[in-house]
Amino acid sequence: MRQYEPFKRLFRIGSAAILMGVITGIYGCVWNGYFNKLIEFPFWRRGNWLMIALYAGLLFFFLMTYGGFRIGYLKKGNLLCSQILSIGLLNVITYIQISLLDKKFHDPKILTAMTLVQLLTAIVWTILFQRLYRFLFPPRKMLLVCGDRPAFHLMEKINSREDKYYLAKAIHIRAGMDAIIREAQEFDALIIGDIPAKDRNALLKKCFERDIRTYTVPKLSDILIRTSEELDIFDSPLLLSRNEDISGMQRFWKRALDVVCSGAGLVVLSPFFLLVALSIYLTDRGPVFYKQTRLTEGGKEFQICKFRTMIQNAEE
Repeated sequence: MRQYEPFKRLFRIGSAAILMGVITGIYGCVWNGYFNKLIEFPFWRRGNWLMIALYAGLLFFFLMTYGGFRIGYLKKGNLLCSQILSIGLLNVITYIQISLLDKKFHDPKILTAMTLVQLLTAIVWTILFQRLYRFLFPPRKMLLVCGDRPAFHLMEKINSREDKYYLAKAIHIRAGMDAIIREAQEFDALIIGDIPAKDRNALLKKCFERDIRTYTVPKLSDILIRTSEELDIFDSPLLLSRNEDISGMQRFWKRALDVVCSGAGLVVLSPFFLLVALSIYLTDRGPVFYKQTRLTEGGKEFQICKFRTMIQNAEE
């Protein structure tokens, strides 16, 4: 099915357009058939199109923000949660919008029913297009190149996305570059794990020469370079990496935000905290709070105080 690989982006755009069109169409029918006839001053043709276009624009914004279009990237459950959140928020805003237009609150039953139909549409869309995506673009068969350090954690993460990747085999870097490249020809992609930088760079170059897709586990130096500032001295590019503390103004605003937010949180959540404290005390008649010495910036010690969630003297 790799012959469909060039059309992956087109598939995502098309599936997103279908989802947008169906959900916006449902709203358009409800608006034209119910709300526009219900409000005191109904809209005419251009006004109706404007209301539908506004809904479509907000829908696109929310789905893009929360990842509702990311078919093939997110798992089915995460994709559905994104769409439920997007549609739910949008329809709450739509209800407020209609209420402001008509200067009164309407019965939300119709809008609630519309939301349920849209959510059902999103569920059907997700199931259908996820299956179609997996049929057209099956999971990549992967070869892992590992070093002396255990790679179980990386393998576990890759296997958790069995809809995208299939880790078929692992080979040690000591097998040699030629053997790894020959082996890699039988797979869809290569994962370069935690191996020495010299071997990794050589392997990357060989894979690039032979058009072998590679996924690389970054080292700390790679992360630092990615966050570097790019400079140019005539025709020579430079990458500037620096470890600077936050400025005095940033420190001030951070501390102010900490104090304001924590103070407001204590006031708002104090009734809930009282219930938690009472529940802990009634459980075993022990202390409500747990204190422990921790380290902060510069190795300074401070006492952390939190609700006790374990038995007394749990460390022992």
